[in-house]
Amino acid sequence: MLPVPSRMLELVVYDSARVVTGDATFALNFNTSRDGATTIDLDPSAVPRFWFVIDLAIARDNAVALFGPPPQELIVAPRDDEVRAALLESTRWYCRHGGDADATLLAASRAWNSMNTGHWASKSAAAQWASERLAATDLELAKAVAMAVGARAGERAHNADVHAHAIRLVDRVVATIG
Repeated sequence: MLPVPSRMLELVVYDSARVVTGDATFALNFNTSRDGATTIDLDPSAVPRFWFVIDLAIARDNAVALFGPPPQELIVAPRDDEVRAALLESTRWYCRHGGDADATLLAASRAWNSMNTGHWASKSAAAQWASERLAATDLELAKAVAMAVGARAGERAHNADVHAHAIRLVDRVVATIG
């Protein structure tokens, strides 16, 4: 395999020129991780569906076509309940399988932000939004969320309770948007 010229690359090739979010199937799902590991999936049934609901919803709202029709013409808008369910499932997945408390804090922040604002933001921008809202009621959790943004940028200074904070934020987000 040739080396991948990027960290954290996600490339999904869909089977259809017009994608219905809830029924989307891919021909290729290619991902690289922070540590350089590569995952190649060719079987849509082997990968949790929620990833693609979220990715396609974000793409429909924010992507820019480099060539051809705009994403809004190619991707059918997902239903609100479908997006909510995907966000809840992904937030729970991060908590159970993500292995990285900082990533869990960022994903939970994005889910909370998206469901409250009706718009998609980057995980870092959503974490800033969440941290500002948490500061009034839970300063310790607000600081943990803010430090997760720093961790994503390569800073690794945070307290030992980051996993407990991640679980608390996931519980709060699930209770809020679930």
